[in-house]
Amino acid sequence: MADIEEYIWSAFRCSVKYGDVNPSMQFGMNWEFVAAPEAPALKQLTLQYESLCYYSDWDAAGEYLVPNKERSPATNMWLLEAFYTRHLRHKKFKIATPGYGYIYCRFKEPLEIPDGIVDGYGWTENFEVVLQEVR
Repeated sequence: MADIEEYIWSAFRCSVKYGDVNPSMQFGMNWEFVAAPEAPALKQLTLQYESLCYYSDWDAAGEYLVPNKERSPATNMWLLEAFYTRHLRHKKFKIATPGYGYIYCRFKEPLEIPDGIVDGYGWTENFEVVLQEVR
């Protein structure tokens, strides 16, 4: 089996939503039957970022800005964008989460790249990444 890549952009706030795995049926007189789950409750993670950066450097002639995809990997938006295009919504990866340790996820929603900050030298506006736990 191929190695599972790790999601390295860890400067986020994280909210967790559990999937509903309890089938239920509503009966009369406000009585509801809720069955025991037959599968584990998988988590949906919403990662909130204040900003990431499209780092750039001048080329050797000092004429053009070129992407710097090696600088500060944990805050590098070039690298997050490349990671997303390798995985899209179908390929799983692992992420270190506060309180849960490593879990396996996939992108639940397409990556939405935010606007850049005016005079922000490549830094972006805040944005969210939504992940779905997989087994």
